[in-house]
Amino acid sequence: MPGPINNSFTIGFNMGIKIKYRAFSISLEFMGIEYIGIVTPITHSNLQEGLPTEFSVVLNGSFRGIFTIDKTTWQSTLLENDLLVSEIGKKIYNFYE
Repeated sequence: MPGPINNSFTIGFNMGIKIKYRAFSISLEFMGIEYIGIVTPITHSNLQEGLPTEFSVVLNGSFRGIFTIDKTTWQSTLLENDLLVSEIGKKIYNFYE
């Protein structure tokens, strides 16, 4: 599994709220395939419950698209398998728990 990612920075918002945007590693197995990669929050994205809503996703060395969440539904600009997109989205938000 890849080591920790150290390229991080913090963006300040009104009322002293700070959101930390940093790339992080994820891994998952889906339909017998192991995926390992890096998720990078997109800093200009909107916030939902204080968290970014857009992420760049690279899995197994390949760019898999921009992942976005709208309330509870994940979408990807490249992946068409909704179940895989949803599983990747769960992993993304598990990072913030």
